[in-house]
Amino acid sequence: MIKVGLVLAALCSVHRFMHVHPYLLADNRHYPFYVWKDLLSCHVVVPYCLTPIFGLAVFLCMSRLSMKLTSPWLLLFVVCVAMTTVPQKLIEFRYFVIPYIMMRLHIGPGNRLQVLLEFIIYAVVNSVTVFLFLYHPFKWSNNSEWQRFMW
Repeated sequence: MIKVGLVLAALCSVHRFMHVHPYLLADNRHYPFYVWKDLLSCHVVVPYCLTPIFGLAVFLCMSRLSMKLTSPWLLLFVVCVAMTTVPQKLIEFRYFVIPYIMMRLHIGPGNRLQVLLEFIIYAVVNSVTVFLFLYHPFKWSNNSEWQRFMW
């Protein structure tokens, strides 16, 4: 019953508090623009359909952290992450870098396959970003200067 309540609260939060910042829609040099344009805004139900996946990700992160850390530390971590992300009107990946690094430092390195998979994901994302930055500059219709993609 608690799980159903949490899913309903998450769905209500998406409905009530999902705000599309004008900068998100205006700046096509960042990943969040394309995540919004190509995924989240393609249909009105997509954010609601992704809510259980986000909930599962939070559950997996919290359960992994709770194996290694005490409840007060975990509570403080959740409060700190919430205090830095909830008030933001524009959500970007950079807001999650420090919480992610803190999480990775506290859960330990994992097995070799996990480390290799994580490295491959980082290498692919960073390689694509550097490639787009170096070899695919573009111009906006209202600006004559070259623009470059960045994460």
